[in-house]
Amino acid sequence: MAWQLLAAALPAAAKLAGSYLQKPDREDYKPQTDYMKKYLSYLRGRSANKEVLHMAMQPQLRAIGRQGREMQRQVGYDVAKSGLTGTGIEAQMRLSAGAQTQEALSDATGKAVAAQAAEDARIGERSADLAARIGAEEQRAEQAYETAGRQWKRQMGAEALGLGASIAGAKITQAGQAKEAAMVATRSGY
Repeated sequence: MAWQLLAAALPAAAKLAGSYLQKPDREDYKPQTDYMKKYLSYLRGRSANKEVLHMAMQPQLRAIGRQGREMQRQVGYDVAKSGLTGTGIEAQMRLSAGAQTQEALSDATGKAVAAQAAEDARIGERSADLAARIGAEEQRAEQAYETAGRQWKRQMGAEALGLGASIAGAKITQAGQAKEAAMVATRSGY
C-alpha cells in the first residue's frame, strides 16, 4: 500500500523538484547597461576635455597672430616711410594695432567659450538622458526579477498542493479499497 502512495506522489514530486530547479537567478535578470555606462563615461570625459574650445581657438589664434604681426609690420613700414620712427605717433600706432589684436582675441575667445558652453549643454542633456535610461533599465530588470520570483513561488505552492492532492487522493483510494476489502471479507466470512 505504501507503494501506491509513492507511485501517486512520484510524478507530482518530480514536477515539484523540476520547478524548484528553475528558481530565477538574479544574474539572468541583470540589466544590459555596460555599453551605456561606457558611453556615459565617454561623454563626461568629453565634456571635461574642452575639445570644442581648443578646436575653435587654435585656428583663430593663428589668424589673429598673423594679422597682429602684419599690422605691426605695416605700422613699421608706414612710420619709416613718413619719417616718424621713434616718435609718440609711432607708439600710438603700435598701441592701436595691439589694441585691435587684443579685441580680435577677446572676440574669438568669447565665441569659442560660447561654442564650448553649447557643446557642454548638449553633452549634459545626452548624459542626463543616458543616465535616466540606465536607471530605467536597472529598475526594469529588478522588477522582472521580482516578478519571476513571485511567479516561481506561486508555481512551487501549486506544485506542493498538487503533491498533497496526489497523496490525499491515493490515501482515499487506499481507504476505499481497504473498506471494500473488509466488506468482501465480512461477506465471505473471513
